[in-house]
Amino acid sequence: MFTERRFFQREYENSPSPQPNYGSQIPKIIYKDSPSSMFLPALRSTKNIKKDLIGKRNGVEYFKHSDQNIFAYGNGKKTGKIQASESYKNLSITDNLKKRKSALLDRSLLMKTNYFLYSIFEIYGSGYSYSTKIGYGSSMGIGFLISNTLAITSNTVIPHQDIGSKCFARFADNIYETHNFDANIFFYTNPDLNFTIIGFVANIGSKMPRMPLEIREDFVLKEGENVVYLDSGPNGKTVVGVEDETFSYAERVHIQSGMPIFTSDWHLQGLHHSYNSSYNLNQATRIDSIANTLFKSQEQFSHPDLDLLLTNYESRYQNPNQNLQESQYIYFIEWYNRNIYTYNIELEKWGKLKISNLDDFLKNEQNNWNFNWGSRIVYLSNKIFILGGVSHEIYSAKSDVYELNIDTMEIFRKMDMNERREGLAAVYKQDYIYVMGGRYSYNTCERYSICEDKWEVMGQMNYGRYEHVAIIMAFEKLIFVVGGLPQENVGKIIERYDIVDDRWDVITMSLPYPVVHPGIFQVSGKKFALLGGRFCRAILIVELINSHLVMSQDFVYSDCIRVYQIDPLPERIETVYPVILYKKENKLCLVKFQEGDAPKVIFYYIKNFHKPPNTIQNYNKATNLPPIINRPNNSNTT
Repeated sequence: MFTERRFFQREYENSPSPQPNYGSQIPKIIYKDSPSSMFLPALRSTKNIKKDLIGKRNGVEYFKHSDQNIFAYGNGKKTGKIQASESYKNLSITDNLKKRKSALLDRSLLMKTNYFLYSIFEIYGSGYSYSTKIGYGSSMGIGFLISNTLAITSNTVIPHQDIGSKCFARFADNIYETHNFDANIFFYTNPDLNFTIIGFVANIGSKMPRMPLEIREDFVLKEGENVVYLDSGPNGKTVVGVEDETFSYAERVHIQSGMPIFTSDWHLQGLHHSYNSSYNLNQATRIDSIANTLFKSQEQFSHPDLDLLLTNYESRYQNPNQNLQESQYIYFIEWYNRNIYTYNIELEKWGKLKISNLDDFLKNEQNNWNFNWGSRIVYLSNKIFILGGVSHEIYSAKSDVYELNIDTMEIFRKMDMNERREGLAAVYKQDYIYVMGGRYSYNTCERYSICEDKWEVMGQMNYGRYEHVAIIMAFEKLIFVVGGLPQENVGKIIERYDIVDDRWDVITMSLPYPVVHPGIFQVSGKKFALLGGRFCRAILIVELINSHLVMSQDFVYSDCIRVYQIDPLPERIETVYPVILYKKENKLCLVKFQEGDAPKVIFYYIKNFHKPPNTIQNYNKATNLPPIINRPNNSNTT
């Protein structure tokens, strides 16, 4: 029975897979006909194939060949091919034309552009099933370019160097050309995650462009969403499970190992590697897991293209809002005063800044105006927002909001918050500042539109809290609020806010210690670090885990969070300032708050987050701020 061929799927479904024959020479093939579509054709002999006229339309004749394929002929020349299947055999030519038109539309949507023709290729072993009738025969698997000189496939296809160097690639855009792999240029394989990266050598006479796929894509798939791959159809296949390093999707057709898997809008999500016939499931390795593994292992190898790919890879996920936690400078606002200090991380020196428009600003403020005690700051690329705090004159919480332009050192008062807040938590996302909790407005939340200078109310937290921290996670979809006071009520509790649904959920897991005034930093898209705090002398990692459990043929999906400690600290470290990433040296900088004394700047190298605990370095203290900061006699410790 005829089986419709699909791009990159085995041509002969019912025939056993031949064993590879890795010869030393690539067979030379002479092609008589060019392919009639962008998809790779089976290289069959066309001799002795009979054709029967089955219809005519607009001057084009349609013939069914004895091999059940339907071709279109114009002026006696073959102009195109209509894929045949059992459903085509009993259709009229009109129905066939409609089916063909629909198929073309589907493929147009599926391919979107011809980009993938220059990215994805079939992999063959030299001499593998070669004959004069079928050419190279069935491919071993699929691969795709991640740079002009590096390619990736599954470990199943290329498990070790010897095999890799005896394989070659064919792209769909030009089947006349073959391209080599060279394990001497680069070779790295990971059997656990089932992927291999190998050096790629393009045909010396090739004029076709090569367009690598981006392996640093964010992983965004959820259960119930669709994935697509080449020739999967426009609707794709349904994701039925997402795990730490892999994801599964329903599909009854065997897909060749190494196939790239995409979201429905064609963002790379994984590398297909296996099929479970018992459950009709295919499984792929997550592309973010591959990229993260390469980042962790980059000390084991060196290649210019891979080094470029991995350069600042981790910082790409530190914060999707670029510059929010990346800077060469730290800014310190002196509470109950008008002083602003800046710390040059490269030079490790403090300096004092002067507000350029202070006289004009004070015309609309009280004569004894100062920065509020217990205010919080939010970093943007070229400005700082200063929020809330306690006033100097009457010691009550304020709803003040100030904007400080770093370039011009001008300060402006902005629209007040709806609630008075001291010891609040704030995060930034795409022109909005989200504010949660704080003393006297414990569980209320609101967000500020920077463009419109306007505040709007958000959903309320389940627990009121102050002196807590917050961070935006899961690729800007979720906000996590951690710890705070009163410590016996909320110190160990994490809440999660869904930005789209405006909904708060309590995480059904508590921290090992109460968390008050820790540094908080996003390590990756689904992992953040808590550095120290009032009651904790350690670094805690909080990791979001999507777990997928299979019970018989029912799939149960749950969202989990894991917490673990990676490093004890030499001393107690409290901070109420944002943690800053200094990208040049890949280190974090924390401002350690000290009551009645100048703050300290403390360094921590970000790669330590990925090393075993016994290799993690301790903090290094930097210089102190030169002047002693004035403190009110009746103030509380923050």
